[in-house]
Amino acid sequence: MNPLEGNQGSRVPSEEEFKRDIVALEPKLQREAYFLLTKGAPKTIEAKDLVQETYKRALEGRQDFDGKHLEAWLKTILTNVFRDQLRRVANTDTVVRGEDADAAIDARVTPPNQAAAVELSEVASRMSKLPPGQLQALEMSAEGYKSPEAAAEMNITDGTFRVHLSRARKALRNLEDGDDKK
Repeated sequence: MNPLEGNQGSRVPSEEEFKRDIVALEPKLQREAYFLLTKGAPKTIEAKDLVQETYKRALEGRQDFDGKHLEAWLKTILTNVFRDQLRRVANTDTVVRGEDADAAIDARVTPPNQAAAVELSEVASRMSKLPPGQLQALEMSAEGYKSPEAAAEMNITDGTFRVHLSRARKALRNLEDGDDKK
């Protein structure tokens, strides 16, 4: 029997023929597994694991194989293995302890968009506490201005611009750490 074309008869292959035929299809199964994984699957799922589990299920369910279209039958098993692993990864809860547990709880309680909005609001609040020169230097740097261009725009020297920028960054770090000193 040629495993690549499928058995057109209804004869079920012997166990040795069956094993030989499924091993002969390994390159095609590997390609199919890689194709499935390119659809945004988690990194914890690997192609070789999918193929290995496919072999295991095929050998366990050999009595269900009707002797026709081995490649299609194996690809169906492979697809089901992939779906099962996706479900397993999605349903797995990671165990965390200590401060990480608090962060994990916050992440589950606060929707991602809301968390980003809260963080953005906190950054804006910190920035509002900066002196005007430092704030302007920080904003111009964030907009992509080079320091000589920004200094000219602010009518200050390049060195003064760099000092304003450095102090603004330091102040934001201090505010982030809960220290209100400048």
